[in-house]
Amino acid sequence: MITLSNLKISSTITIILLLNLIPAYPATAQMGACCDEFTGDCYESEVQDCYMMWLGPGTTCEECQPMGACCDESTGDCYESKEQECSMTWLGPGTTCQECEPIGACCEEMTGDCYLSKESECGYMWLGAGTTCDECIPQPLGACCLYNGGCYECREWDCYDGTWLGPWTNCDQCQSLYGACCHPYGNCELTLQEGCYGDTWLGQGTVCEQCEQKSELQQPDQDSYTRTAVSAATPFVLAEDFKCTEVGSVASIIIWGSWYEEYLPNDDPTAVTFDLSLHENLTPGQNPTDHNIPGQVLWSQTFSQMQFDCEEITNTESGFYDPNSGTYQIWKQWRMWRYKFALDGSFIQLGTEYEPLTYWLSVSAEPKDGNAVFGWINTTPWQSFNDNAVWINSSEPVTTWAALFYPQ
Repeated sequence: MITLSNLKISSTITIILLLNLIPAYPATAQMGACCDEFTGDCYESEVQDCYMMWLGPGTTCEECQPMGACCDESTGDCYESKEQECSMTWLGPGTTCQECEPIGACCEEMTGDCYLSKESECGYMWLGAGTTCDECIPQPLGACCLYNGGCYECREWDCYDGTWLGPWTNCDQCQSLYGACCHPYGNCELTLQEGCYGDTWLGQGTVCEQCEQKSELQQPDQDSYTRTAVSAATPFVLAEDFKCTEVGSVASIIIWGSWYEEYLPNDDPTAVTFDLSLHENLTPGQNPTDHNIPGQVLWSQTFSQMQFDCEEITNTESGFYDPNSGTYQIWKQWRMWRYKFALDGSFIQLGTEYEPLTYWLSVSAEPKDGNAVFGWINTTPWQSFNDNAVWINSSEPVTTWAALFYPQ
């Protein structure tokens, strides 16, 4: 028999403790504002249904204040805040400080027109943050010295036919810029250098009394519909009369011409020899015609290549007329050349303003290339002096000079 005495049973007891989380809100479901603080979008929902920021039980969307740029438009200073926390200009929900552009004067500096705007919205010159239209000062007036010798006061962009001297200048300051523009047909005027087209400008401060006495030739016709080159190629000789109103030596002679169908002798407008002569004038009572013609030769000279200056003047069309055959062709060439011949001063022209004297200049050209034909350009009709130009064929026995007329 077994006796059980002081028997003890060993065991382990495990105590399990569960963390009891008491919810912050009553277990009963409650509604609150679900807010997007950047845009201000909001709706009311239970917390588990909010996908933005839930503001708490019992809150409303009136408490959902969006963030936006708080901007000082005069300086451009900015921070992001809610509208009620902004001490400057609140630009609206969801705005950023990149949208905070300062206001300043938008100035048209030429005219003084001005309005306040942001730099990105300014169509003129933006003067900077915080500036006002009082700072927009228009360009002052200045002297516009005209090429032909006149003057008026204006702003720089209105001086389109002269030289603008700058702000605050006046027309009296133009005088030192002008100089004598000596025309080859005897006249002179004070102009800027840019206004002395195709003539001789003596420089700033010069006067017309400094012009050399020149043979008085008319300017070429500038109208392409009436401009005509008349054949003066050997054996033809052309002559034009001119008036002298002042005694003095002839320093130079200038003529204008074109080459038929743009065919240059040896591709060179200077590859030609010119025969020039100055004649006395014979009136109808002194010759068998009813018009003035050249008389006795008073001076003559042959100018070979390299003994004269040649310059291209324009590229406008002109017709070509052969007085021997009576053939006229419209727009056969488009370039005009200016030929200047320097004289030795041995010929002294006479005549005064009250007792003018008429002379004739005759011209004949012999190109180095026999296929090239030189034509002397006619003058502008209103500049034509006295009688028509005349011509002869020097290869035939000369009876008299024939008058030239516009071809019909």
